[in-house]
Amino acid sequence: MTTTILRNFSSLQLPASAKWNVEDLMPFYVQNKAEGNKVDMKMADENGEMKAYTTLREISDEDVLARLQTLYPSIITEDGKLDIAKPMKAEEEGNNLILQIPGGNYECVVYFINNPYYKPFGVLAFGSQSKLSYMMPGANIKVMNMPYMQFEKGIDLSKATGLCGVYFEKNKGITKLDFSNTAIGKKRVDEYEGFARCDVKLLNCENLEEVIFGKDLVGHAAEMTFFNLPKLKFLDLSEFIAFMQLNLLALPACDFNLPTELHTTNVGEEILEDNTPFNSSFTKEVIATKDGKRFFDQFSKTMLQCNPYYQYKLPNPDDFVEF
Repeated sequence: MTTTILRNFSSLQLPASAKWNVEDLMPFYVQNKAEGNKVDMKMADENGEMKAYTTLREISDEDVLARLQTLYPSIITEDGKLDIAKPMKAEEEGNNLILQIPGGNYECVVYFINNPYYKPFGVLAFGSQSKLSYMMPGANIKVMNMPYMQFEKGIDLSKATGLCGVYFEKNKGITKLDFSNTAIGKKRVDEYEGFARCDVKLLNCENLEEVIFGKDLVGHAAEMTFFNLPKLKFLDLSEFIAFMQLNLLALPACDFNLPTELHTTNVGEEILEDNTPFNSSFTKEVIATKDGKRFFDQFSKTMLQCNPYYQYKLPNPDDFVEF
């Protein structure tokens, strides 16, 4: 890790929000320290007071801290702080960050998601409605299953080239999700790694207006669920050729560009031939659109009705399409 200095300077004063920047500031700090602290680095604390910059980060939730000490003991200091500059030991590298602490404060998850220097891992964080800022996952994040958490400033996926699955629910901060640079839809079913498969589950995100997928995809998908997204304007799934499960539910403002051919269907880790049934569910307003009706008429014979859970959770259960 090295930092290229384009212009010499002797002082660097940073806002409090700079604590979330791992990719740029952490290696610069390490390099500066090795060179005898030529640059005086300071960062504002929560009260606006300038303090000497450090790579130590507070973990405010004791239960979360205990979990991190179990998963990654080598990067937690004796006094219970996370050192974002310290490398993990070999036996910790690749451990998925799994949190299941009801009501827990997961704010520290951002330090892991924004750290591109860890070996690839997934983030599975449940049970919390924490507000997270400055979300910019790197190429090492494989999965982000993070329902109920709030991305206050949205999320930048431009560097998340290894990301193959997401699950976001009741996230008011997301207005746009651009998966173009991610691995979503770019792996064959037989290339999935356990839970790291092509899942896109977006539920009850009331401000989500735009979802973008890449081009020239392999087009294999495990579960794709778009549920109760009242502001979503357009959904283009035309690059996909195989689904294990497809749910298009409660999308009142959405128009569609859906597949015209399903060359294969995937179930688990198997790739099956054409016309193999796959699980699906729809609401009336979806198949009332031009391409929704065309898709439903074309492929309804190869669909299996599924997901009574989603049906019962609909804003209007009577809109569920039986077939």
